[in-house]
Amino acid sequence: RYLRAHPEVFAPAIKEVNWFNIATGKSNPQQIANVKRLYEKARDQRAAQGLDLDDAGQQRKERFEMQSDADLKTFFQNRADETAPYVDVSPGYSFLDQAGFARIAATFSNAKLVMLLRNPADRAWSVVNHLRRRHAPDAQIADVIDQIARLDPQQTTHRLRQIYDTARTVFPADRILCLYTEDMFDAGTKQTTLDKLSAFAHVPSHPVGDFDFTGNLGSYDPMPADFRRSATIDGQPDMRWARDHMGYVPDAWNQDACTTLTDWQT
Repeated sequence: RYLRAHPEVFAPAIKEVNWFNIATGKSNPQQIANVKRLYEKARDQRAAQGLDLDDAGQQRKERFEMQSDADLKTFFQNRADETAPYVDVSPGYSFLDQAGFARIAATFSNAKLVMLLRNPADRAWSVVNHLRRRHAPDAQIADVIDQIARLDPQQTTHRLRQIYDTARTVFPADRILCLYTEDMFDAGTKQTTLDKLSAFAHVPSHPVGDFDFTGNLGSYDPMPADFRRSATIDGQPDMRWARDHMGYVPDAWNQDACTTLTDWQT
């Protein structure tokens, strides 16, 4: 929402373009199905009103018909001003391997990456809820947790260090910006966090205004205390890497770590 409101940035109506992960086989079936489903939904809704596609629907159509990296590049260049940065907010790119990141760099020679770091326990709980909604909406949450525990972690999330180090095999450090998700949601830090994002994109900062980001947090059941504890323990490598890389962790991370990890120092 911030980037879409920024007068010097182009952010498409499609929040997650999901091109490079799908094109390189690093996506899940839901991401693939959504490309067609969301286009047909936009098309049919407009047709029911006797209307042609609006710009958002046209974007969906072009994404559905996309066949190559060149098509993706054209998608953005046809809409962004010549000097304006354009953005693809696709968390699924975190599963890319070195070849996938190299493909981004080959398509966009001046590409930069923004990597959002999220509290490991909250990140794990989000995975549980997304998988439940996608595959077993009527299942008990405890059964979903149990099933995920049997999976290879590489099927659900990658370690933050692994994502960063893989990206670094292609992109220099000054072209990767790490930000904390929690800092984007906190009233005291969201403006300065988005100021960093603007500076990274080489555009003037834009006021956050009265955006209410809490609507993006998702509507999940309360996280069980034992799940938070086990996810925090499992997330120790992520927490330590983030602290070392960023020089601090947000209060929510610190609270979980201080409660759970006996050797954590604030």
